[in-house]
Amino acid sequence: MRRLVLSVFLFLFSFAAMAADDTAALAERRDFEERYKRMVAELEDMKDAYRALQKRTSDLASEVARLRDENLQHTQAQTKYATREDLRKLVEKMQEIDSKRESDRKLVLEQLEKLANTTANSFAALESRPQRRQQEEEKKPVPPPVDPNQEYYTYVVEPGNTLSDIVNAYNEDFKKNGKKRITVQQVLQANPGLKPERIFAGKKILIPVPGPQ
Repeated sequence: MRRLVLSVFLFLFSFAAMAADDTAALAERRDFEERYKRMVAELEDMKDAYRALQKRTSDLASEVARLRDENLQHTQAQTKYATREDLRKLVEKMQEIDSKRESDRKLVLEQLEKLANTTANSFAALESRPQRRQQEEEKKPVPPPVDPNQEYYTYVVEPGNTLSDIVNAYNEDFKKNGKKRITVQQVLQANPGLKPERIFAGKKILIPVPGPQ
């Protein structure tokens, strides 16, 4: 009897343990299934959100492309308008420049004509001045010699002559003829008032003739 009771007790205890184990396992399985369902639902929500984000991104990209095209067209239109306006201003500026250039050209031509007339008159005056001076000098009589006993040559100054050149030329001639040299000072003494820096073409000066060497 004891053995039977003990056996029944052991069986009931084992059954109770198994039943407890099955209940715990079932509860755990149900909890796992609930969590799995929640994860699947959340994953589906994430997929929907991702698809919505992709669509929104695509829509934004299309909007940006449209706005870029509109902005480009607007910019090109503004550029074309600015180019036409700049071209109009450029044409007006060129016309203004041409007008001023024509006025300046006329003014320059007038000034050049005046300058040419003035220059021609100045050159004519300069050319005639030596001639008049030469004629005046030629009309002047030869100054009387300081020493009446001295022999003199009368020399008419030519254009470009200097007193030193004249004296050197005469000294070469005197040397060939066996005569002494003369100095510039002797020529100045023979021509009272004569200044070496003011010898003009046509002026007559006395050249003293030296004695033999």
